[in-house]
Amino acid sequence: MGAGGSHSGDTSVPAGGAFLEIQANGAFVKPSFSREKPASLAMIPDKAWSPFAEKVGTAVDKLWTDKVRLFGVPFIPFVFVPIVLAPKLAILAVILVNLLLLLPMWLLAKHNATQDHIIYQACIDLTQATGTSVQYRPKYTGFCRPKFTSPFRGIAISPQLALGGQALGVQAAGVQVSVVCPAGVGPGGLISITTPSGQQATVNVPAGVSEGQQFTVQIAEGP
Repeated sequence: MGAGGSHSGDTSVPAGGAFLEIQANGAFVKPSFSREKPASLAMIPDKAWSPFAEKVGTAVDKLWTDKVRLFGVPFIPFVFVPIVLAPKLAILAVILVNLLLLLPMWLLAKHNATQDHIIYQACIDLTQATGTSVQYRPKYTGFCRPKFTSPFRGIAISPQLALGGQALGVQAAGVQVSVVCPAGVGPGGLISITTPSGQQATVNVPAGVSEGQQFTVQIAEGP
């Protein structure tokens, strides 16, 4: 484990699948992604894998580590110099210290969120192209996170779509369908549901939705 704390990300995949680790060995270690297709994913055609791997690899290469969070730390001692010379500037010094600590954290989260979105989309594209379940599983990657934790990122690929999504109800003449995310499926994964009218549909689990949470999707039901 590298510097920056621990992680507890989900690395489980069913038989025949693969977990592609991106970041799980410390906050200050550069995330990485191998563009080579694992042997266990032979069911994914090379023509589908290549653009997926290139999009994910490019986004991973642009991810920042937690070193950015420490950018303002070396400047903090200089902030307290005015306090010695003019104690009335103490409030200003406190504000500057908070900016030096919080601004790099915000920039890190904002920058990495853009790359995470690209990875999410690449997973959705691969799912739609191959029918496999491709889930991006980031954890502790936002602006706020528990103490002594490190960012975790990885992609779980399973040979089949997850089943068991529960359609709870339909609104607006059968267009809006409420779905509960089943166990073992996360953002970017596909689930198969049965709508209240009895039709089968496959839907993407959106970003930010985890097991047991409810989300709404747009379904175009036939007569």
